[in-house]
Amino acid sequence: DMLPAINVMPLKDNSGNLLRTEFGLSQFQDIQSFTLQESPESTPPGQLPRSIEVRADDDLVDRVKSGDRVLVLGVYQPFVQNKVGKKDFDTVLLANEITLQSIEKAVLPMNDETILMHQLASKPNILDILAGSIAPSVHGRVDEKKGIVLMLAGGVERKSKDSHVRGDINILLVGEPATAKSQLMRFVYQLAPKAIHTTGRGSTGVGLTAAVISDPESRDRTLCAGAMVLADRGVLLVDEFDKMSVHDRVAMHEAMEQQTITIAKAGIHASINARCSVLAAANPIYGYYATTSSLSANLGLPDSLLSRFDLTFLILDSHSAKHTQLLSKHVLTNHMTAAPMQSEERKSYSDSNQHDVSNPWGISSLLSVGFLRKYLSMAKAIEPSLSGEAIAVISEIYNELRSDQAKSSLTSAGNSLHVSPRTLEALIRLSTAHAKLRLSTEVEVADVHIAHQLVRKCVYATVDAQKDRDSEIDDWKTRRESNKPSGQEDPTIRPLTADDESTLDPQVMIDVTEVLHSLHESTGRVEFPVHEIHAQLRNKEVGIEHVTKALLAAHANGSVILSQTPTGDTVTLIP
Repeated sequence: DMLPAINVMPLKDNSGNLLRTEFGLSQFQDIQSFTLQESPESTPPGQLPRSIEVRADDDLVDRVKSGDRVLVLGVYQPFVQNKVGKKDFDTVLLANEITLQSIEKAVLPMNDETILMHQLASKPNILDILAGSIAPSVHGRVDEKKGIVLMLAGGVERKSKDSHVRGDINILLVGEPATAKSQLMRFVYQLAPKAIHTTGRGSTGVGLTAAVISDPESRDRTLCAGAMVLADRGVLLVDEFDKMSVHDRVAMHEAMEQQTITIAKAGIHASINARCSVLAAANPIYGYYATTSSLSANLGLPDSLLSRFDLTFLILDSHSAKHTQLLSKHVLTNHMTAAPMQSEERKSYSDSNQHDVSNPWGISSLLSVGFLRKYLSMAKAIEPSLSGEAIAVISEIYNELRSDQAKSSLTSAGNSLHVSPRTLEALIRLSTAHAKLRLSTEVEVADVHIAHQLVRKCVYATVDAQKDRDSEIDDWKTRRESNKPSGQEDPTIRPLTADDESTLDPQVMIDVTEVLHSLHESTGRVEFPVHEIHAQLRNKEVGIEHVTKALLAAHANGSVILSQTPTGDTVTLIP
């Protein structure tokens, strides 16, 4: 006869008599089951991450929580399924030892490193030094890198009997395509001790928060943690934030401010912690940023969600000759000095140890990723308090921002971000984060002024972008006038009216932009007749009046120049 498996409880004795379990004489032990998933950097190319059920007992129970990076040593063993007629076995890993890799990744510095860190913290430009080591392959983006450093340091979480004030800093990167938003997020993913990466189009509301599932063994309803819960005490990276549906974005409102997720479904009512910073990246809905419209109109996001971001950076593709020259030089230098990756390096490219070099591009001022991670971990543990002078300056700055916006709203069509009490809390968090970078236990006035510079830049980002784009258009017109034959003049194009904006179809705007760039890539020209663009869109049944409105909007935004010639209207892409 076949002997029963060791993990199957016998129901009858050798004589066929039924056995009864005597629970009073039984021994009980704690047991926990969880799913272990392969890390993204260890996944072979072109394959999905594999997962396996892990069973831990005794002192290994509650050793880990959702989102932890762990190394599990155990015995691979099959378990029979308790189902009639089923001959399949479930394979599980019986854990013998569990090691938290997230703790090892954020290991505290050694004594000699601590001395060096205190020397570095005493420098007045400590934020510039740390920001210069964030994504060195990305040219410029100084303010964005400063904001990321402050986000990784974080503020101080405040709790009382009736309120909770988050200390985590949320950042939104808004920019046109090919402006290095994803590269900045990828670097943060490698730098932060705990980070979860997701995309807007590939995420649902329950995937971001929590889902209710049924346990196949006990048939009980249990909660499955989503991305924001997995990123607890870490950073959540959301790329393509604008591609999320309205229903899915609503699920983030509570988590981004109260830092909890409340579930009330299938007989389960629970509140789960989601104490994480959110770094999101979004593209404008038209394919480029319309500086004549507000941030909310460009992204299609409500102000209730935008106000939950402490810093909102606007990243535009500058067409100035100076910026283009510096950018091309920086990119070419990276290609010339960076060594080709070997086959083994490609497999483990995402491993943070591959980045632990102090001078990857020949720049002596860069800090290694390992040293930077230790410094930020040391700074994050400090809890500075606000000084009396800092409180007075923060109050004065907040009143100034409110009064300035009240005056500018009468003339600037409301293109600046709304200054609300959440802006005041953002000033406090950013000032506290900068004090942490100085390894100080007190927030000083200098910390407040640095936070003020970043907040003011974000509040008036659209207004400043309009001025920069107008300056670029003026420079382009000057160059064009100098190369234009004498006697040829461009008539004044009528401005985009309110009626045009209300009837402008966003999809037509996207189609016109795609046609312009497609014609430019195929022909190499930058000037096209308007009737040629309309001909390209006839198969989509787009009328000439809709094409005209889209071109007027692009002309008002500064991405094209409309003009009239003896042969008809033309549109010119700004190089």
